Amino acid sequence: MKHRIELWGLFGVAIAVAWGILSLAVSISFHPALWALARFTCPIVPVSLVFHFGVKWYWVIASNFAAYALVGSMVEGLRLLLGRPAASATR
Repeated sequence: MKHRIELWGLFGVAIAVAWGILSLAVSISFHPALWALARFTCPIVPVSLVFHFGVKWYWVIASNFAAYALVGSMVEGLRLLLGRPAASATR
């Protein structure tokens, strides 16, 4: 399960890197659909907008790793909880 959670975190890093590369090629702030998608997939973006502070690229990557690992631990915990049959009481 630990490796799956790490994969969730690495998926978050890949998303942050993809947004970084895309922002170098296209101005995301001029495209409302891209901007909404960026705010949804990078949880530190709305926080930085509310509190009016800039975020370095490495903090975006670290926060995405942490956020996606947290979501992954919840999903994997539910998967383990719901994936196993209940113990039989007829022993």
